Amino acid sequence: ALDLMNLRLSAGQTIFASLAGASQQVRKAYPILARELEIVREQTEIGNLQVALRHFADRSNVPDVRNLASVLMQSDRLGTDLSSSLIEFANNLRSNLRHRAEAQASRANFWMLIPTIGCLWMAAAMMLVLPIYHDFVEKRIQTRENLTSGQERLKSFRSKSPAKADAE
Repeated sequence: ALDLMNLRLSAGQTIFASLAGASQQVRKAYPILARELEIVREQTEIGNLQVALRHFADRSNVPDVRNLASVLMQSDRLGTDLSSSLIEFANNLRSNLRHRAEAQASRANFWMLIPTIGCLWMAAAMMLVLPIYHDFVEKRIQTRENLTSGQERLKSFRSKSPAKADAE
């Protein structure tokens, strides 16, 4: 919307015409923004640009919109070119959005590191622990079999032993 307004202002249109044209062109993609731009245009026609922009900033309660309103109000008050103010603001906004996106991407890398390490740690732990556990279970089963076979041999040995026959 900023670029559309800037193109129209650079072409020599007034702020009213640029607001109307920008609201018409963004209506399909951003209907709420289009309605807000229409409200600003209507309020500008009724009163003045500064009041309309201040109301727009209050309604939206978005810091970037508040900054845009401030830049446009100062440009209107000081009598400077609105087009150059919009160009500077749009470039600054793009740069800020790029920085925010890069910061968010950096945080995403960090937060993706934790599950990755967790998954790799689990796989490594299984690779290290499962063979040892398997050997432990096999040795335990073998020991239990040896104990039961040893107990059976001992019982059979006692039943055949001559000392038992003497004791009876």
